Amino acid sequence: MNRRLWITFVALWMLAVGALTYAQGVNATATVITDLLNVRQAPLSDSAIVTRLTLGYTAAAIGRTADASWYQVSVPGGSGWVNAQYVVVTNANLVPQTWSGVSSPVVTAAPVIAPAVLVGTVNTGGLNVRSVPAFDNNVPLRVIYRNASVNITGRTSDSQWALIQLSDGLTGWVRARYLNLPANTSLANVPVIVASGTAPTPAPTTVYANGYVNTGALNIRPVPSPTGNIPLTFVYRNTPVEVVGRTANSEWLQVRVSSGVVGWVRSRYLAITSGNFANAPITG
Repeated sequence: MNRRLWITFVALWMLAVGALTYAQGVNATATVITDLLNVRQAPLSDSAIVTRLTLGYTAAAIGRTADASWYQVSVPGGSGWVNAQYVVVTNANLVPQTWSGVSSPVVTAAPVIAPAVLVGTVNTGGLNVRSVPAFDNNVPLRVIYRNASVNITGRTSDSQWALIQLSDGLTGWVRARYLNLPANTSLANVPVIVASGTAPTPAPTTVYANGYVNTGALNIRPVPSPTGNIPLTFVYRNTPVEVVGRTANSEWLQVRVSSGVVGWVRSRYLAITSGNFANAPITG
């Protein structure tokens, strides 16, 4: 083989390898564009709910129906299906068809195990929903009543308190013994959010600054950290907040919103309109 042909062959080989490497490195993802999105066991509107995803959550897209009206996404513990109109899919051309019709998938989907969201039912006349898992100095956010259904998203390490979310999005803590759970389930199916005996101190009542949210959607968290804790709730751009505490470096601010929820947000996502959050006490 002469030198020119050899160089041409090597160049074409390298181009092919580079293209293959690029294709292997590109992933298809689905990003949620609605407040709360049901992830179902099958691409059917009446299929059982596996879990729910919040606005902005991005998951790997691993399959689709023939008409791409549903996408199969990876979620903690397995996979499930979401309606295409509620997600934005990147690299959709890379998503394989994994469902051919109503009854039979083309390939076997990843096994779906215990739901990420456990549903409980109130078993007492009136149950206080609190901002932290403690009784003292903790005015209830709301009272819910017998037979009300709630989503259980977390617990204390001793399972005495459960973190719940109501249908209107309000999140708070209740005594776990006042919830009935479905057969063959337990609070062990949900993550530990707060170690027992270390519940955060209720926020002080003094307001040190006022402001509003300056980003599209902002998580309010139970502790000042982006990892290892499920948001209490989330709020949207221009939502007013009251600053009642801060971390030592003021990277995180403890805020209260109009619903009564108190939690932590990154300070860079707030526009302060009055007061000075540097005067707030260090509460986390």
